[in-house]
Amino acid sequence: MGPQIFTVEFEQQLIITVLTLVLGGGGGIAIWLGKRRSKKQQAADTATVDADNAKDLSDAYRTLVESQVNLLVKPLKEQVAKDHEQIEHLEQQQKKLFAATRYGRELGHWLADTCGFFPPEWLKTHPKPHLPDILREDFGDLT
Repeated sequence: MGPQIFTVEFEQQLIITVLTLVLGGGGGIAIWLGKRRSKKQQAADTATVDADNAKDLSDAYRTLVESQVNLLVKPLKEQVAKDHEQIEHLEQQQKKLFAATRYGRELGHWLADTCGFFPPEWLKTHPKPHLPDILREDFGDLT
């Protein structure tokens, strides 16, 4: 029996030694390096995918902003430009109105001076026209 026990123990030691050499030696290191390289590759692939997703997201955001500008800001800018043109037109009309008011005032004073030469009886039969209340602040008192 002695030789059989020796053989079983020898075989167990041989298996343990072989496994130790394979796993702990070159094969184990190769497996460990392979796993490490695989993890780095997965990390690189994930980073590439994340970068692509970020670029796609950035492009989508840029497109969204451009569409919002075209839909909202552009019409508002056009409306502001139209309003500016209308304001300029109204200011021009206001200048004309003020010039007409000034002319009417000067004409009224001229007529008041001229009417001083008419006899009082004629002025009683032809009184000065009534100034409308809406124009009173623009013309003031003509006498």
